[in-house]
Amino acid sequence: MTDSETSSPTPAPAPRQRRRTEMLLQGEPDGQRWIAWVMKRTYRIHNGRCELDTPGRQEVLHDDEIPYNDKRKPPRVSPPLVVDDMLPFRRATDVVVQAFAHAYKPGTRKLTAGVQFGKHQREIVVHGDRVGELDRAGKPRFSEATPIEVVPVRYDYAYGGVDLTALGRNGDILGQFIQDARRGMSTLSDTPYHYPRNPCGYGYLMELDAESFTGLPIPNLEHPFDPLTPQRLAVGKPTRWIHAPLPAGWDFQSMAWFPRIAYLGLAPSCQPDARVAEVERGWAARDILTIQPLYQDPGAPLRLEHAQTASPGMSVSDLAPGEYFELRNLHPTRQVYSFHLPGEAPRVLLELDPGRLTEVETHLCSVVVRPVPGEVVVVWSARAPVALELTEEQRMNLRREVRWTSAARSAR
Repeated sequence: MTDSETSSPTPAPAPRQRRRTEMLLQGEPDGQRWIAWVMKRTYRIHNGRCELDTPGRQEVLHDDEIPYNDKRKPPRVSPPLVVDDMLPFRRATDVVVQAFAHAYKPGTRKLTAGVQFGKHQREIVVHGDRVGELDRAGKPRFSEATPIEVVPVRYDYAYGGVDLTALGRNGDILGQFIQDARRGMSTLSDTPYHYPRNPCGYGYLMELDAESFTGLPIPNLEHPFDPLTPQRLAVGKPTRWIHAPLPAGWDFQSMAWFPRIAYLGLAPSCQPDARVAEVERGWAARDILTIQPLYQDPGAPLRLEHAQTASPGMSVSDLAPGEYFELRNLHPTRQVYSFHLPGEAPRVLLELDPGRLTEVETHLCSVVVRPVPGEVVVVWSARAPVALELTEEQRMNLRREVRWTSAARSAR
C-alpha cells in the first residue's frame, strides 16, 4: 500500500551509531536550573524476561528524529523511526510499540492488535488493503479488504497524510512546497492539506468527490472507538481538521505533529471552540488550543507535555520496572507475546556540592518495545536542581555514581 521498503516483516532497529548511551544535560524545565544524567539501556527478551544486551548492541542516545524512509518524495513524508532522547524532564513515561500485526489464519481480512501493561489496555483494528470506490448508484464505499499477512502498525498505514487532489488543484502551494523541500526548508506539515495529527498516512481529504476518492488507498489501521467511513475521511476545508478521525498508532509522534506542537503554542488553525478528541479521552491538556506561542512570551516555562514522544494515550504516570506486558497479534509466531520489563532501576549519586555525593531523583522516561527482534529499550534520567549553570568543563568533570539495583531500592 505504501513504499515497497516499508513492507519488511521486521522493523529495523534504531541505528547503532558510535555515540554515547549516557550523557549529562541541563535545562530549565520549570523556570529553575536542573541537571540530568540520561541513561539508555537495551535489553533482549528471553523467556518472558528482559536481559541486558551486550555492549556492542546497546542502542545509542539520539538527539534528532530519524525517519523510517528518508527517500519519500514530497509531499509524502515518513514517520519517525527514532526521536530525540535528550528530553530528560518528562513527567510521564512514554510507551512505544514498534511492531507488525500478523494474521495466523489464511484469508483473514480483519483482526485486532492489542497491547496491555498494568491497568492500560489499547487496541487497534487492522484491515487488509482497501481502496475507495463508487457503487452502482455512485455512492462512495470501501472495497473489500484483501487478506492480511502482515501490516506495519505505523503511522504511514493509519488515517492521515496529504490530500494530493486538493494539493494538485492549488498548484502554487504544491510548487512552493517542493521548492522549499529541495532547499531543506519544509517541515512535515507545510501545506494546509497535510493532516496535522499525522501527515504520513492515507485517506485525509478535503472533499469526498469522485476524483479524490476513487482508487484512494484506505488506511489499514483504525481505533475501535473511532471507525473510518467514506464520509469521515473528508473534512471540507483545512480548518476542520480537528473533526477528523484520530490516527491509530503506538509508534513515536513527531515534534511537529498535533498535539505535541500545540504545547509550544503552535496549534494549527482550526474552528474555535472545537471538540478536541484527545482532550475528551484524557490524552491532552484541556487548554491545548489556547496555549500562547513561545515567541510571545520567551521567558515562560516550556510546557513539558511537548517532551512526551509517545502516541497520544501512550504516555502514562504509573509504569513501574518489572511491569508485565502482553501483546496480541503482534509477533510472527506467537499470538500472545508477553514479558516483564527489566526489574532494575538506577540509583544515581551526583556531586552537587564539592566533595559530597547526593542521591538524586530518577525517572523512567521511555520504554520502546520491538517484538521482532525481541528487544526493549529504556531511557532513564536522574535529575536535580542546581543553583548555577554548569560550564562544559564542569559537566565533563562532574563526579557521579550509577548503580543498577532492584526497583524497590530506587525512587521513580
